[in-house]
Amino acid sequence: MWFKQGATGFGELVASVRWWTLIPGLLGSFFVFASISGYQNVGAATTIAVLVASQLIGGLALDIARN
Repeated sequence: MWFKQGATGFGELVASVRWWTLIPGLLGSFFVFASISGYQNVGAATTIAVLVASQLIGGLALDIARN
């Protein structure tokens, strides 16, 4: 895209992105960071338990908020 249309094409691409489409990437980055720092600080079992529990609680909160 950059080579075809230059900086204006990139600006149009950035302007056309909806804000909510960035959420999965940000959450994925946070998940990787939390996993790495969690493994170092509290161990694998606790880190996995906390990450699974937080995903379940987040999903439950979204379900409650939608209804």
